[in-house]
Amino acid sequence: MRTADPAVKITTGGVADTDFDYVMNMLRTGKAAKVSAIGLHPYRMTNPETFATQLPTFKGMMQAVGLNAEVWDTEWGYSAYRDIGDVATYGNGHDARAMRRQAVLTVRKMLTQITINTPVSILYDLVNDGTDPLNREHNFGLLNTDLSDKPAMVAVRSLYTAQNGRVLKGFQPNVPPGLHVLRWDGGATKCFAIWSDAPAGARVKVTLPSTSSIIKMWDGSTPSTLTAGKQMYLQETDGPVFVTVPN
Repeated sequence: MRTADPAVKITTGGVADTDFDYVMNMLRTGKAAKVSAIGLHPYRMTNPETFATQLPTFKGMMQAVGLNAEVWDTEWGYSAYRDIGDVATYGNGHDARAMRRQAVLTVRKMLTQITINTPVSILYDLVNDGTDPLNREHNFGLLNTDLSDKPAMVAVRSLYTAQNGRVLKGFQPNVPPGLHVLRWDGGATKCFAIWSDAPAGARVKVTLPSTSSIIKMWDGSTPSTLTAGKQMYLQETDGPVFVTVPN
C-alpha cells in the first residue's frame, strides 16, 4: 500500500474487546513495526469511561516495544439487550428502560472518545439489524429498523448540537469526584457537557454558573433536580446535561 501511497495510514485488524496480551505478542514479532495505528474493538458491559483508564497503560506497553502508533477504536457499541445491564432491571431490547440506558452509555462513550482524542472511532450500529427484542445483535442501532429514532440517536444529536459552531476547550478542572465536565467555546456562548460515573446510587452535587441560559438533559428534558439557584444533582444513570452560558 505504501508503494502506491507513501503517506497512507495503515492499521492492524481490530482485536475483540481489549485483548492487550494478544496485541503485545503480535507487536513483539516486529511484524507491525510500520503500522500507523493499532485497531481495537473495546466493547464492554461496564461504564464507557473505563476505556480511558486502560489506554495510558496500553500506550506505555506499545512504547516499551518501540512502537509509537495511534490507537484506533475501530468498532464499539452498546446493544439495548444485555450489554446495558441486568435483564431483570432493563427488560428486553425494546423496553424503554433498556433503550434509555443504551442512550446514556452511548453518548458517554462518545464524550470519553472526545476526551482522550481518539483519532478514529467507529460506532456499531446505525440501524438495528432486526426486530427481535431478545436478540442482542438486533439491538445495537441508533435507529429502529423503520429508521425512527431510538433514544440513543436523540442523545447523539444532543451532543453534536452542543458542539456545533464551537471549539473544544477540554476538561474543566477542580470538579467533584465522579464528575466530568467538557467545554466548547463559540462566538457568543460556551457549552458544557456534564456527566457522572460515580458508583451506582451516588448523587453528585453540581453548581452551575448563575448566568446559565440553557440547561437540558441529553433527551431535551429539564433536569428533575434543578433548583432556582442553578444547582442540581447528577447520578451515573442520568447521562449528560448540556449547559449553555453566554460569554
